[in-house]
Amino acid sequence: MEAPTRTAPCAKPPRQEIKPHSPARQKSSGRLQLQPFIKAQSSREFIIPPKSPDMLPWPVIMDWTVQHTIHWSETLHMGSSHLEPGSANLYKYPAVRFDVEAFEDILGVEEGLPILQDLVLSLLVNHEFFDIRDSASAYPIHALLVANNDSSLQLCFRIFEACPRLMACVHGPGPFKGESALHILIVNGRFKEACALLELAAKHLSNAELYTLLLSPADGGFFTSEPMMHYGGTPLAWACHHSAKEVVSIMLSHPRLSQVVDLNRDPCPNTGYFSAHAAVASGNVMMVNFLLKLDGLDRGTRNSKAADFGIPLGKWPLYTPLQLAFKLGDSKMTERIIYSLAIVQWEWGPLASLAIPLAEIDSAGPHPNDCMHILELASASAGTKEMILDTFMQGFIFKLFDQKWEKFGKHVLMGLVSLKITFASFLISVGMSTRHSAEVRHETAATVCILLALAQCVIYSAVVWKLVVDASSQESYWKLLPEIWTWMRTTGVRNNIIAYLLTIGGCICSIVNEKGRWDEVERSALAVAFFVTASRLLGMLFLPFQQLGVFARVVDKLVSTDLPVFLTFLFSYMTIFYFTLYIAYPAHDDDEVDVVPEFNDPFTAAKAMLDLAIAGQKPVFDTSAPWVGIHSWHSLVVFAVFYYLCLIMIVVLLMRLFMAMLSATFNGVKATATLEWRLQFLRFVLFAELLRMHLPGETFAGEKINDQWVYLLTQPKDRRSNVADASKK
Repeated sequence: MEAPTRTAPCAKPPRQEIKPHSPARQKSSGRLQLQPFIKAQSSREFIIPPKSPDMLPWPVIMDWTVQHTIHWSETLHMGSSHLEPGSANLYKYPAVRFDVEAFEDILGVEEGLPILQDLVLSLLVNHEFFDIRDSASAYPIHALLVANNDSSLQLCFRIFEACPRLMACVHGPGPFKGESALHILIVNGRFKEACALLELAAKHLSNAELYTLLLSPADGGFFTSEPMMHYGGTPLAWACHHSAKEVVSIMLSHPRLSQVVDLNRDPCPNTGYFSAHAAVASGNVMMVNFLLKLDGLDRGTRNSKAADFGIPLGKWPLYTPLQLAFKLGDSKMTERIIYSLAIVQWEWGPLASLAIPLAEIDSAGPHPNDCMHILELASASAGTKEMILDTFMQGFIFKLFDQKWEKFGKHVLMGLVSLKITFASFLISVGMSTRHSAEVRHETAATVCILLALAQCVIYSAVVWKLVVDASSQESYWKLLPEIWTWMRTTGVRNNIIAYLLTIGGCICSIVNEKGRWDEVERSALAVAFFVTASRLLGMLFLPFQQLGVFARVVDKLVSTDLPVFLTFLFSYMTIFYFTLYIAYPAHDDDEVDVVPEFNDPFTAAKAMLDLAIAGQKPVFDTSAPWVGIHSWHSLVVFAVFYYLCLIMIVVLLMRLFMAMLSATFNGVKATATLEWRLQFLRFVLFAELLRMHLPGETFAGEKINDQWVYLLTQPKDRRSNVADASKK
């Protein structure tokens, strides 16, 4: 088959010529030759010769400055019909804006529609105007297709029959780059017309033109945003996304068309979607069922991934259709695809045992974007996360994590907890020795503490390196940094490494601090290191127990969300009232006023405000103490007003608002606490698996049957058909 190439313009049929308009309207001999489209030129005037002796020439202007528009300044006559002076935007065909009216009118057969049809046919067929692109890089034929009404589509097919080459026109560079007539018909739901266009194309187009029509990817900037990015690239992918079964059928069954299109080729340049991915992204289970029943849909090799390694993948790297459905959070689609992959082991009465292959699901599988790893992504949708609950396929996804926990996860946790307890014990020993003089401190404990910190740094660094190496096959290191940093934060690796670095620094200070010059640095570093270490140790101890884990997640959520917001407002108002009260307090020179003695000094005043804001401890307000100054009672009034206003704002209003925030967050988090705990649990299991992969042995969940890892699921045997039937309702 010929390779797709750019071909010459369509040969002109023997019709009457259109003459360029000149002031004298002189006739020119011979066929008019138009030059190729020049961007600087945005309009041109022509005279369409009369088709019969009783007709007058039609002077018209074709304008493509913004959109393809035809203007005529004289009344056009054809038989008993006439068309008053006006203009017609081809995107709104057959609407006409008459010069004497301020609004557009839709033409009927009796109102000059035949004249407008003949006018467009003369311009588009008898001339090379199909090579003209407007500001959107669209050809005139695209404008008529976008109009999307019966009159415009009938005219389009008359043009296609007269000049089939126009079917292969696609949008030029710009936001709609690559969009063809077939794309437009499919997205507008004109499936019947799309089938007719395919039949016409198969009959009249050359191989190169057919390649252009069927394989041109719509990859302009407009198609990089939601929801267009999920349509795919080629018309076949668009048809799959929009559930155009009849269009897909004719493409795959027609003797000539089927030699060009393939469900397993031609991914979208923007997303890497193949046709199956586009169908999955539509959420239409019936369309996916239709594709799954077709012969030749390759779901077991590299072609089943979203794209080849050479294609820029962005946020959809190498996802199989199953993984894409999982990533989008479409539980029904995910369940349907899983059932299509499953093998029936046995049936007994109303029950059936299914062997679900885990190659695309298990984190130990060959796919770099398995479903298990998708769950721990920061970008995982709510629908994706909810698939670890028992409401999805009897909780089989979470059961996979539970099996990994029993297989190796709990052993990794016990090892890490033992190491961390030992580390914390030596850290306490070194920290408490800071109370003694440098001569009696034990350097051995500090040395052991450094070695334990370094050992744990090596462990966590090995896990991070394994994660980076696995992901670097799809993205560059710089693009991976935000995702890796988020993973380190959610799994606690970041805080652990900070604690180890502080420990190493504090212990080094303890060893070299012979004269006590580094006591303050040593104490601060060791105190922060112990707090972070102990907090992480508690989280690890609570992890295996759901009730403790749920409560820990609630506390973490409150501390990480509501507390920073509250403290921002609290310290902002505390700062305002601190300066206001200190300025208003009537102390003069070195004379102290004992009404509120804390405000005699700026530092004691700051501490008093901090105690008031955090603990609600109010400073003493003794009005019986003497005031100093001639106008001291004025200051007393001003200070008292702002003092009690401060109490109302900080102690009453902000504190009660904070309690309300905590209650609302607690109730909200508690409702989803099981989900939050399971997410935290699976993150540790995946972390343990990354650590376990450095050791020999399998980390797969499920069972190995015929050299394939599967999960055996027993459920009612009519469940699979019910999932497919649910999409029909």
